[in-house]
Amino acid sequence: MQAVSLVAGAPFVSDDAARALGDLAWVDGQLAAAADSLGVLSALLKQRTEDVAAAPSLWPVRGVVTSTFGLRLSPYGGGAEMHPGIDIQAPYGKPVAAGGSGEVIYAGRDPGYGRLVVVDHGGDLETLYGHLSKILVREGQRVSRGQEVGAVGASGRATGTHLHYEVRVNNEPVNPSRYLVN
Repeated sequence: MQAVSLVAGAPFVSDDAARALGDLAWVDGQLAAAADSLGVLSALLKQRTEDVAAAPSLWPVRGVVTSTFGLRLSPYGGGAEMHPGIDIQAPYGKPVAAGGSGEVIYAGRDPGYGRLVVVDHGGDLETLYGHLSKILVREGQRVSRGQEVGAVGASGRATGTHLHYEVRVNNEPVNPSRYLVN
């Protein structure tokens, strides 16, 4: 053990104890920095989890894809036309689920899509659910991934019972297959 010098009015602390206190202060600073980093990582994880939940990756209904995204022969005649989504044949009345979480920005009738629900998933990403037999949500409502938004039907300009499912980025239709993973 080292000898300790005393200074009038100062606390009695050995050199070893002073070094230990310095080490403890350093460790305390490291722990505080780690706690700050953990807080940041937790916030990022929460945001990422919300982003994943919002992404329309869930199939809205199980069935047979009868028409894919892109150019196709019009089922009404007249040659080729751009089909802005996919058509999924399923039994009339089968529940249709939101592909991702978001806010319903439209729930009503459209001349072409019939009974239609549009969900805004944020980041200029929207999904459309068309030709529904019934609508189960209202405009302004928040929906969760997998929540029922309607039921399969043949409303609007439809050739049979199916769901027309569309994904739009910046209001432009994109291939829904790029998003559907399960």
